[in-house]
Amino acid sequence: MTCVCRLIVIGSSIWKPDATPVEVLYLADKDVKATRKHASATIRQTRRELQQARVWQQEREMVGDGPSTGVQYMVETLEKEIPALSEKQQVVKAMPFVLGKILLSSGKSLSIRK
Repeated sequence: MTCVCRLIVIGSSIWKPDATPVEVLYLADKDVKATRKHASATIRQTRRELQQARVWQQEREMVGDGPSTGVQYMVETLEKEIPALSEKQQVVKAMPFVLGKILLSSGKSLSIRK
């Protein structure tokens, strides 16, 4: 892959192709890593919350209390949320997306006012 430094110094134009296969990505690598980490942490936390809500349900049943509608709602919501988060995580795993290749860039031509 061509060094971006070379593009800054020399540039690339239609009249002077220099075979610069530099790809423009979305998101940047560091942003992709942070997004992947956040997505995984969110899924882990949601699973912990679901597990805790189920424990609360079981504890209520053991002491003879009826089911809590609030806890039941929480369990149902979290059960739906985990697959939705997993789908989003699959999109994140496919990142970064290639937006295209650089065709033209400034460089020496601009720096010497041509």
